[in-house]
Order: sequence, then C-alpha cells, then structure tokens
Amino acid sequence: MTNKQQIISAIKEMNIEKLERLLDDNRSYMDVTKQLFLKTLKQQFDHKKENKIFSFDKIIPGICNTCNKGCAALTFITDDNCALNLFFEENDDRVTDIYLCNDLKHEEKITPRYAMYFEFYEDEKVNFTPSIEFLIKKQKIEYALSDFEKFNNKTILIEDIEYWGTKHRELLESFSTIPFMNDYKQFELFQEFSTDIKQVLALIEKHEFAKQAISEFKTIESEKELVYWLLTYQWSNLSLYGFNRLEGWKESNLITYKNKPSIIIDCSSYPESLEFSYHHGKHEEDLINKYEPTPEHFKIAKKGITYSLESHLRAHGMYLDILPEEKNI
Repeated sequence: MTNKQQIISAIKEMNIEKLERLLDDNRSYMDVTKQLFLKTLKQQFDHKKENKIFSFDKIIPGICNTCNKGCAALTFITDDNCALNLFFEENDDRVTDIYLCNDLKHEEKITPRYAMYFEFYEDEKVNFTPSIEFLIKKQKIEYALSDFEKFNNKTILIEDIEYWGTKHRELLESFSTIPFMNDYKQFELFQEFSTDIKQVLALIEKHEFAKQAISEFKTIESEKELVYWLLTYQWSNLSLYGFNRLEGWKESNLITYKNKPSIIIDCSSYPESLEFSYHHGKHEEDLINKYEPTPEHFKIAKKGITYSLESHLRAHGMYLDILPEEKNI
C-alpha cells in the first residue's frame, strides 16, 4: 500500500500508534505540529471508544466545496453515523498535510448525525508570529495578574476587587469582546479569570437591583408568586458562579474567589446581592426539578422541551397565565 493508503487505513481503524509511525515528524498537519495534531485527533477517537465505537464503518469519497474547492476528500463514517471529513494534501502518493473539510459534496447521499470537529489556536500554529497587539495584551495580562497576587492568602473587602477592576478596566472590557481573545491559547486562562472576576463585581454593580428583588422575595406567600418572581428576574439575576460561599455566609457575608480559594472576600456592604444570587438560583433549580417532564411529556411536545423553568412548567400546564407568551417558531 502507498503511504496515503496506509494513513487512510490507520484512520479507519482509529489507530493513533500507526499514524504516529506513518506521519512525518518534520511536517505540520492543520498548521500545527504532528504531536499536537495526533493528540487532538486521539481525543476524538477516545470519545468514540468510550461509547464502544472502535473504528469507522465505511469511507465515502467526496469533493471539497470550500477551502480546497474541487479537490477530492474523504468522509469516514462510524456505525453510529458520526462523520470525519478529511482532505489529504499529497505528493507522489505521500501525504504532506491533512485538513478537516467542513463542506464536502458526495455522489452518494449521506446524512450524518454529527461530524467530528476540532480547531487550533493561532499561537499553537507552527508559523505563528506574535503581533504588536498580541505582545501588548500579553504584557497587560502579566501586570494585572501580578497586581492581583497581593490578595493571596488574605481576607479583603469586595471594594478591593472593585478597585483592582477599575484599574484594569480596559483590559477586562477587551475580554468582553471575544473574537481576538478566542484566537489565542495564551489568553484562555485570563479569559476564564476575567469572567469570574466580573461575576464577583456584579455583586456591587447590581446591588440596588438586588435590594429590590430581595424586598419582593420576602413578601412571597405561594408557589405561584415565587414563579412570578423567578420569571420577573430571570434575565437579570446575579450569577452563582465565579465565587463560592463560605460556611455561615448568611451571617458573615464571606465568599472566596473561585479560582483562588485562599482569597476571602468580605461582602458585608452588599448582603442583598449574595442573598438574591442564592435564592434565585436555588428556587429556580428546585422548581425545574420538581416539574421535570415525564417521557410522556416529551412524546407529545410539538416544539420540544428545553431545560428551563418556563418549559418545564408549560409541559405540566402549570401557571400558564403568568408564563411569557409562547413564541411561534
């Protein structure tokens, strides 16, 4: 068999060890190193093997309709109808590169249930050269994280986090507009970090709103009134994420930052925010579970049932007079 035929056979068998021997060490695949390419492909194969799928069932030839338009490509199909679309770049029957193909046309009609998909960050690619913008952003992140280190192993006021956030506002806001940041693996951890910080800062920013919500919550006397309250505040509720409450938080108002549990944050000036985020999340989850749809509900639902309080209540025919108007799709 030619090198290409052996590689195709190894992919069909989901045999990473064989691919390791067949692919060239000094070549890149999908613009990344052979090692990273195979590691990522192995994750896809391992996921299928966990579901007792150990090889592709068949291979269907097709024609690429996008990046390599008009070129021959292959669709590998598993027994559970999952597709892997690959384009092979070659020279004298030796594979020089492999790419995912996102738009493949076939003579034989196929309708895969879903397709394997993966991609790589720009800074994982072998030809990556950091831009000035990238280097400046990297420097700002390093400074912001260094500045945050002073909070380690301390009990601080939430206002201290607010001051830090104000100082680095431009950087934090840049991570609210995702496109540039999502392209770079080096920024992935700070993306998560900044998201959690914003959840903590929201306890301050939405305090007046939380005070109003808690004031109304304390007057609730029935489940229907609770549902109305939950629906009223469902798009504006404070998050349960980004921080963890310490035992006895209702009296102490102490929380810890999720990714740095050594930092204890005193929220004594914003108790209503902590109360609101807790009660909204808890009672919504309790009612979602209480009104969990039965198999019969799913069977008769014309538009499907989503995991939401509104959808679960509607399935049971509960409180329809206060549910939002159902959208026609």
